[in-house]
Order: sequence, then C-alpha cells, then structure tokens
Amino acid sequence: PSSGKWRVMDAGCGTGLCGPLFKNLSSHLAGIDLSQRMIDRARDRRIYDHLEVAEVAQGVRKAGQGSLELIIAADVVVYIGDLGPFLEASAGALKGTRGLLAFTTEAATEGEGGAASEGGGWKLTISGRFAHQREYVLKAAKATGSLEMITAQECTPRWNRGEPVEGHLYMFRSTL
Repeated sequence: PSSGKWRVMDAGCGTGLCGPLFKNLSSHLAGIDLSQRMIDRARDRRIYDHLEVAEVAQGVRKAGQGSLELIIAADVVVYIGDLGPFLEASAGALKGTRGLLAFTTEAATEGEGGAASEGGGWKLTISGRFAHQREYVLKAAKATGSLEMITAQECTPRWNRGEPVEGHLYMFRSTL
C-alpha cells in the first residue's frame, strides 16, 4: 500500500521504540506486549493508535483474520521457543498477498550453552533468551501453508556487554 495505508502491528512493542519508524506508513498502528509497564511507557510516546497487554500469538490472532498489512516483531521472538503459534497467528492475520511479516531472531550457534528443544531448531540460551536455527524458522514458516520467505539476512539484533549478538532478520509475504 501507499504511504499511510498500512494496518501495522508492533508485536512485542515494549516501550515503543519501533513505533516512530512505522507511524508514517500506517493508517492504524497497534502495539501489544506482555508487560503493562511496557505498554504504559509506549503509551507515553503518543505514537500508537491502540495498545494492549497480550502474549504475541494471542494478540496477533485477536487482531482478526486478514486484518493487517504488516506485523513487526523486533527483538521479540527471543522470548519464544516454539515459533509455530506465533507464525500461525501471523499468517492468519495478514491481509492477502499484501501482508508482510518481519522479525528478528538470535542465531543458534554450535557449542553455545543452554537447553535445546526436543525437536531441535531452537534452544534456551544461558542468557535466558531463545536462539533459533535458520532452517527451523524457514520450516516453521512453511508449515503455516501461507508464508513465503522474501529474505533472511544475517544481522546484529542487539549487543551484549559490548559484543554483537549474531542473528537474522526475516521477512515473509502472505500467499493467501
């Protein structure tokens, strides 16, 4: 859509740092987060049209079938191990072939400490955040039946004690 025509959800908006980056693209900018305190801080920015306390998959699902053109989840899925429910909810909420989903992950690297998932593909690291293998993310997205990868790029989603944390930026398009 042209500028100002997107219905955007900032899934896991936290204090609202991404809100200003997407406000000019949106006709409606919604934010969800698990923490009431974070939602209160995001509200103080006066950027969002709607803010709600919710778990990301639940909040995205609540937006409604085919209701969103863009879902962003920056530095959020690191708090989710199994991405299936979030990706399923996102696939359902995206509006036709115009719908886009963008999110970042931390990369699961060999030899890093932490507890691995039973099915593989992601693990809880010693930092208390989840790391995901690229192959797992692509397989989970494909399992939705309606998310097609546009890009998967290496990135630095955050810094830890002055060191870059390896990760990926993913963007998917709805195929419905």
